[in-house]
Amino acid sequence: GGVCHHVTGECACPPGWMGTVCGQPCPEGHYGNNCSQECQCHNGGTCDLATGQCHCSSGYTGERCQDECPIGTFGIQCAEICQCMNGGKCYHISGECLCEPGYTGVHCETRLCAEIVYGLKCDKRCPCHLPNTHRYFRYFCYICV
Repeated sequence: GGVCHHVTGECACPPGWMGTVCGQPCPEGHYGNNCSQECQCHNGGTCDLATGQCHCSSGYTGERCQDECPIGTFGIQCAEICQCMNGGKCYHISGECLCEPGYTGVHCETRLCAEIVYGLKCDKRCPCHLPNTHRYFRYFCYICV
């Protein structure tokens, strides 16, 4: 891929390549003409050998892969949507859910306690009078302290 100089016969390598016959790609962490520029990608991102543009690893975004995916997204280019429920937190790399106390399941979809109790051991009685509590608001009874 290099251009041979008409007088000296030396190869002028295209960006991303080096060596006397332009047969070697830039070493990891370098890019550009003669591989003279240092890659500035973070969090495991790799840079294009010719341009230096970062290709971010799963869970990261930004020009230099310096930012975690925005809340609610994960994966390559933060293109996946988190499926965590009931206040569960989504891990920005894999989308795995970290459930709030009192919930379990892949997406935190399962309550550990019955409707009339709450707490880490489901040993506290909910003070709400359930027959008079609208179903939507019952959730707040579960998190009484």
